[in-house]
Amino acid sequence: LLVYLRVFPTIGPIQISFKRIIRNTLSFLLIWVVFLGAFSVAMAEVYSSAVYTKYGIINECIASKINGSDPHSITKAQRMAFRRQCGSELYHQLIPDVVRGSVQTTITLLWALFGLIDPNDFKSIQDVETYFGEALLLLWLLTAVIVLINMMIAVITDAFQS
Repeated sequence: LLVYLRVFPTIGPIQISFKRIIRNTLSFLLIWVVFLGAFSVAMAEVYSSAVYTKYGIINECIASKINGSDPHSITKAQRMAFRRQCGSELYHQLIPDVVRGSVQTTITLLWALFGLIDPNDFKSIQDVETYFGEALLLLWLLTAVIVLINMMIAVITDAFQS
């Protein structure tokens, strides 16, 4: 049916322009996904750095797991298992729920575009991660709303005019 509608002088050009708009929108979505992935990974890394900066707490946790025995008497594998377990416990204490991993951060950034997140959800125990995380969130919102939406409008307008 669409093939026959190209013959009509009013519907034919509109159909061709819609085809171009869809093609250009898909290329725009690829750029948008790249931006979203980059910001998601960056925010997840900013907040997960809190775990790596707290080695003193991890060592205290390992000492509590050893239960007063000689630290030199445990094997290297046991020590690594304790470090992993303590790091995991610390990870869940220090990192807010909204930025635990790249997938959760991606979902959070998508909801942020619609204004459905609370800025207090990004609070961390350490102030440095909180400030950098909020700055990245602000940068994401400015980039997504102003730059990327204007780019999409330009792409669609160009496709419609040509």
